[in-house]
Amino acid sequence: MEPEVPSWLNESYLATVLQGGVDQEPRVTVTSFTAKSALPLDQNYGTYVFRVKVQYTLGESVDKHVISLIIKTPVSHGFLSEYMEKIDLFNREQRFYADVLSQLNKRVKFEFGPKDFYCPDRNRLVLKDLNEDGYVMADRSKQLDFSHCKLVMTSIGKYHASAVSLQHENSQLVEEAGSERLYYDEGPFKKEVKGWVETSLRLVSDVLKEMKGYESYGDLMLSKVDGIWEYLVKVFKPRKQSVNVLNHGDLWVNNMLFKYNSSGTPVAVKLVDFQYPRYSSPAVDLIYFIWTSADEGVRETKQEELLDIYLQTLNSTLEELGCQERLTAEELRQDLRALADWVLVLICQLLPTVLCEPKDVIKTEDFKQEDFDPEKPDERIEKRYQGKRFKSALPTVLRQYQSWVFS
Repeated sequence: MEPEVPSWLNESYLATVLQGGVDQEPRVTVTSFTAKSALPLDQNYGTYVFRVKVQYTLGESVDKHVISLIIKTPVSHGFLSEYMEKIDLFNREQRFYADVLSQLNKRVKFEFGPKDFYCPDRNRLVLKDLNEDGYVMADRSKQLDFSHCKLVMTSIGKYHASAVSLQHENSQLVEEAGSERLYYDEGPFKKEVKGWVETSLRLVSDVLKEMKGYESYGDLMLSKVDGIWEYLVKVFKPRKQSVNVLNHGDLWVNNMLFKYNSSGTPVAVKLVDFQYPRYSSPAVDLIYFIWTSADEGVRETKQEELLDIYLQTLNSTLEELGCQERLTAEELRQDLRALADWVLVLICQLLPTVLCEPKDVIKTEDFKQEDFDPEKPDERIEKRYQGKRFKSALPTVLRQYQSWVFS
């Protein structure tokens, strides 16, 4: 069942958006609009996303214009609604688009994500509809092949380099935008976030205990529970005397859209959902992307090639921007290894969502705070770990993890 179009989404609201404020010129008159959910139910994670097609006129002209917008708004109730409000998630993303992403785009004359529009509310976001330019989401259940992954590595290399350049000019802006929002001891929901991390490790351990030949991996997951929170709090902090960048922070397949040529080959990518940027090692984005979104073949044989593409793009863009920083392959390798335990967290926490079948979707706004109790998690969460796709993929991804760690 699609979310109901909210009452505030009307002609007056859209006119204010398009003219950039109530008192701005030229005056916009919305003559008609249609709104529907932009995402299937199984891809809504804590937000409603509407595609709104608007027909309007400007000033005294009778000429009609048409535009398609994407409007993001948080779920209206439940634990996730309270969580996003407490950490000011949407307002921070608004500011990121206006104050940070716009400057990153200008530095390399490259649009990393969609254009943002004026938004009358602090807890919503209005963006250009990338579908109008031919960009679409990939099938997350299949993950991404090498042709897709190459585009992401090139884009994120430019993105990171642009952020380094911006940091030289305005370090406070970049470091505040990239301040930690999940793994920090002062967080308003430390207990719940910590409990969810620990619960995910335990639930995957339970799955592995029932897989012949993989019982030892279950023991590995359990061995990481004690101390995993302290590790996460520490590992994402900016490093001294090393290259730090403004990471996208949530770089997985659902947060990017691809454009394809007539033969079906991906030729461009745009990033979306800049809600969790992190000022830290560039390895953060690379680990997150490869272990959640690259397909099995890429993880098996193409990781080094992807990292080479990333390094070449990062360092050449840094040079073009007049930055002195450079990242060597050895420095990147060390940073990646430092995040090895986080790979296990991603496998346990995010991979069940990536590979979740539509019939197993969880309606996120129905969750209450107590549903994340590590001692007795809600049965709907436990069910996610019994998905066929996830259980089928788990042995391969763990074998690849072990091979990577000991390579």
